Amino acid sequence: ISSNPSKRTVSVLVPARNEEHNIGFCLRSLIAQKYESMEILVLDDQSTDRTNQVVQDIARSDMRVKMLSGSDVPRGWVGKNWACHQLSMEAKGEFLLFVDADTILSDGAVFSAVMNSIGSSVDLLTVMPKRLAGCIVEKLIFPFIDWASFCWIPMKRAHRTRNARLSATFGQFMLFKRDAYTAIGGHQAIRSNPVDDVELGRATKRRGLRWMLFE
Repeated sequence: ISSNPSKRTVSVLVPARNEEHNIGFCLRSLIAQKYESMEILVLDDQSTDRTNQVVQDIARSDMRVKMLSGSDVPRGWVGKNWACHQLSMEAKGEFLLFVDADTILSDGAVFSAVMNSIGSSVDLLTVMPKRLAGCIVEKLIFPFIDWASFCWIPMKRAHRTRNARLSATFGQFMLFKRDAYTAIGGHQAIRSNPVDDVELGRATKRRGLRWMLFE
């Protein structure tokens, strides 16, 4: 394992289904990351729009981007969980970063997350996303959602305790140490659960591993 944090490989894993209007912005923000060792895997989950073409066009300009074609969802699996599982099986990184296809990261996000994960011995680091409002209703409700999330969780206690219910994990950004993801069984262990991010956070804490949420 390299002593230089930015040389520890991060596999960025992006499930995408009919995301032609979002995936380009997401991938360009990933390509712009100030991080040395990174692979970007996108799983086209049987899209019926131009998602596949957009990803392939970007992959031709950056060798770190690789597109995978998703297979049919097996019985008992939720579609997104199956997509994330397929991505995890192809990932080579020491860290696994799950990112939604409509997420745009600032250029220092990956470096900062890895540094915090290493420095604070965090097994699952998640970030509360900044939501872009598309209408007046969203502008009013998004700040309330964020406020409510932090009010019902006593954050200092949540970071110290193993109480699995004192956690809030956001699927837009979940950085796992690979060993931790494997230890909790990954998405395979929650294959039928539609709220994958919440349950992965709880599973991490139940296992006695360290979970941390950043705003």
